[in-house]
Order: sequence, then C-alpha cells, then structure tokens
Amino acid sequence: VVQKRLQILAELGQIREATRALWGLAWRSGGRVPSRARGGHGAGMARPVRTIVVDANLMMGLAAPLDYSERATALMEKWLQGRARLYAPLLWTYELTTAMRKTVALGMFTEEQATAVLERLLGLGVECIAPDAGLPVEALRWAGRLGQVAAYDAQYLALAARLDAEFWSAYERLVERARARGANWAHHISEA
Repeated sequence: VVQKRLQILAELGQIREATRALWGLAWRSGGRVPSRARGGHGAGMARPVRTIVVDANLMMGLAAPLDYSERATALMEKWLQGRARLYAPLLWTYELTTAMRKTVALGMFTEEQATAVLERLLGLGVECIAPDAGLPVEALRWAGRLGQVAAYDAQYLALAARLDAEFWSAYERLVERARARGANWAHHISEA
C-alpha cells in the first residue's frame, strides 16, 4: 500500500513539473482552501504512529506548481514512508474538487488531466471524516476563537483537536491564529 501511494505521489510530481514547464511560473490558487507523536520511544516500544490532519491547500501543492510544492511533496513522502495516519474533514474532498475545477477554468489542466490529478490526490490514503453532531459545534467554536466569519478552516482544526493530531497547512495566517489561541499542534508547511 505504501509503495502504491509513493508511486501516486511521484506521478503527481511529474504532472506538477510538466504544468510548471508549460506555464513558466508558479501558479497560485488565489484563495484559502485551507508536533505531536503519540507513545514513546523506549526499549521494546513500537515507534509511534503520527496522526495528521491535512488541509486541501497543502495537498494542492502536490499537483500544481505552487511555491511550496517541493515542501509538500517531501512532507507527504515522509508521512507515507512513516506510515502516518492522514485525516481530513469530509469538506476536504469538496475543496480539492473546487481547486481542480479552478485549474481547468484557468487553463492549467484539461478536464481529463484535472480528473486524473484529483483521483491521484484522493488515492493517497487520506481518510475523510464525516461530521457528527459534535464536530460542527467544535468548528463553530474554533471559527469564533479565530475571529473568522466562515467556519471552513475551523473544520480542520476541530478534527485535529478531536483526534489529538497534528494539523498541517499551507495557509500561514490560519496557523498563526490557531497557535496564538493555544493550538501548538498547528503547523505551517514552512516548518517542513
């Protein structure tokens, strides 16, 4: 399974580099799409499995030539090889789909290419968590703490808090605001 996902990651890198060559510049999405390890390392103890919540803008760096694409790829490779458990709120699939639609509208990818890229991104093993009655309430609270009008980004933070997971994003302002409110488990891709 890990080898298959690493192969998908390599394919995404090839697509991203081909797109960069065609465009001749780094593409930016133009919008917000939006460490702790469990256990110990003592003698005889299994290496802890990292639990990570990833947002859509970080994942777009795997496919589109963004200024943080190399870091996103290195992080994903590290997580896959380390058998990290990757999660996202169900919203993540909608945000990825919308971002891929934008690449088509901008002429970056054809419909077929965008479909292939989306299928590869969805094949990287990120488990999407559907909201229960409590998760939206926690997201609402996070949005309030962050001073946000919308609660999209807060869905990721609420899920990370619930799972006792690290949260990784390419959205620097979100990470800064979350950390200012005590979420030391929120990380920006520049930390990679």
